Amino acid sequence: MPDVRLDFIPTSEPGMNKLHIYEAPAQEGPFSKIETVTFPVGQPPSWHTTELATSKTNWFAIQWEDEKGATTDLSTPIMGGTDSVVANIVRRALLRDPNLDEEIVFQEAEAVAEEYFGGDLPETTSSRVLSGLTLWAMGRAKLFSLITSGSSSGWTAGLVSMKTDTSSGTNNLAGIRDLMKEAARMLGLSYSRVAQVKYPEIAYGLSEVVSADLSRLLIEVE
Repeated sequence: MPDVRLDFIPTSEPGMNKLHIYEAPAQEGPFSKIETVTFPVGQPPSWHTTELATSKTNWFAIQWEDEKGATTDLSTPIMGGTDSVVANIVRRALLRDPNLDEEIVFQEAEAVAEEYFGGDLPETTSSRVLSGLTLWAMGRAKLFSLITSGSSSGWTAGLVSMKTDTSSGTNNLAGIRDLMKEAARMLGLSYSRVAQVKYPEIAYGLSEVVSADLSRLLIEVE
């Protein structure tokens, strides 16, 4: 029997712990269950390779089941042997950086693909566009990780506190900027800039600002 890899969006419903895979010779069915995959509660996979398919060119659908036995409706069928643009982006991104969160990469891959193609995703595209979209999705996923992880540490003892900044945040931001610039170049997009917040002006410049936080940066691809 042929191996067929199925990529899908993980369910967000709580308590799910089983994935049922169905196969049919035509898009309209009839569908027959060929495999059930059990996984830890609340940790649904985003892809699965079944070794029980009858044919790679058949149609496949999935169904989730929770720990109480309740099941969802069948998903929209998809033909085996087809490889979506989003699935390609996710695989390429995780191959380049396995440390990225797969679910975040999947979400960003969907976002950049929809933004680039205008909502209607093609079945195939060029390797250059795939590489550009991969870098774009990686940049967005890395930016999210950088924002949520932070780049500074400190301590407080009574009324005395000290904050220690590291250079890792700056270095990571520079790397993300380079990813986005290369993505923009490969996709033929205009890359605006990495801009620092403008220094504030008070009383038409007649008063002096004692201190201001100018650390916020903006990364944008237009």
